[in-house]
Amino acid sequence: MAKYRKLTKDELESMEKEFIDFLIINGITGEDWEKMKSADVEKAEKMTELFSDVVFEKILRDIQYIDHYSRTSVKTFKCDAEKITLIAMDTASPDADLSTPTGVERAKNDPPKDLEIYRTSKAYHPSREAEIYKMLEQGCQISKGSLFEALAKTLDRD
Repeated sequence: MAKYRKLTKDELESMEKEFIDFLIINGITGEDWEKMKSADVEKAEKMTELFSDVVFEKILRDIQYIDHYSRTSVKTFKCDAEKITLIAMDTASPDADLSTPTGVERAKNDPPKDLEIYRTSKAYHPSREAEIYKMLEQGCQISKGSLFEALAKTLDRD
């Protein structure tokens, strides 16, 4: 069973060269692959799932920051090797809109009265890659970390 989701047909097609290399490394020639797809569909499916896991593992290992925006909350995460650190901004103000970087900047410069900014860290569970994958599936986006670093500076000044 796959650890992550299976790559879509479009994703697989965009990684055709990498998939061919993967098959070769696993001792499967182009001719063998064509036979497998029709004669042993289950085995072909397992190979596709295994390749998908390899791709996701590489992507997840390289992620350093992820963000999640909503109208009343923005959460930004730094994904270190052993722990994940969250910095969040929350408000109940109906006028606030933290769902965009512009809204976040506005809230930083002219904060709603109930704006709360906080930081916390925790160890990964069950693993770094599994936790980050779950967060991405729940709407987090890979980022370059500019929001995390800006909010960290704001907290460090206070």
